Amino acid sequence: SVLPSGLFVSLSSQVLPEIREYERGMATWLNAWIGPRVAGYLRRLGAGLPGAAVSVMQSSGDTVSAAQAAGHAVRMLLSGPAGGLVAARQVGEVTGRGRLLTFDMGGTSTDVALIDGEPRLTGEGRIGRFPVAVPMVDMHTIGAGGGSIAWLDVGGMLQVGPQSAGAAPGPACYGGGGQEPTVTDANLLLGRLQSDAFLGGEMVLDAVAARAALDRLAGPMGVSAVRAAQDIVAVANEHMAQALRGISIKRGEDPRDHVLVSFGGAGGLHVCALAE
Repeated sequence: SVLPSGLFVSLSSQVLPEIREYERGMATWLNAWIGPRVAGYLRRLGAGLPGAAVSVMQSSGDTVSAAQAAGHAVRMLLSGPAGGLVAARQVGEVTGRGRLLTFDMGGTSTDVALIDGEPRLTGEGRIGRFPVAVPMVDMHTIGAGGGSIAWLDVGGMLQVGPQSAGAAPGPACYGGGGQEPTVTDANLLLGRLQSDAFLGGEMVLDAVAARAALDRLAGPMGVSAVRAAQDIVAVANEHMAQALRGISIKRGEDPRDHVLVSFGGAGGLHVCALAE
């Protein structure tokens, strides 16, 4: 029988032409899972930009045409963080600094990597619990971002992440119904964010909601809301500092030989403490 036209087809020999059956099968499954959505998006994007040559970043840090990328969506899973590494490398070239530690802190996670002239690539990456053997930039990811939730474990110790408030409902200060205290709420209460200047003034942060969320955590801790906010930031910073040590010191690289490059929505709030 003939398959109906219009189906999105993933062929393993094209997705990942390697011997390892499990990794090859997993990459093909992931490609088939997200491919139709990516293909549809790129098709709409191309239609909205008639005459423009659209290129798409891949997880390896290089780009391909939108038409070619549509059938290889699995190669785009880390395209966002990879784009940051490519930009950091370019900044390093312009400033004469080839050895970099990159620090990309967003809403749900932080990605760190080491660049020595070029970003390192790996074929042993993972997305969550899934191995993804397509070439991608070699980075270490932890569950510490602006939306990471602060909580007390059964022993009463303060933990930050890996649970995240995400984009919806988001941190309490976003006013989307979030009730849990997050790193962003802590930064707002400490005056490191301006409630009326978030996103260039396009979004007003709710300082009252942030304090209420932190008060609920501070009570069981027996401290003030401000002290709880300071502790949240300190714990988050330690998680991220450990990640930076993991891709430098633990691999035999001296971080003093590298420049720390920060990006991501929350990177600038924490990079100075991490540099210290």
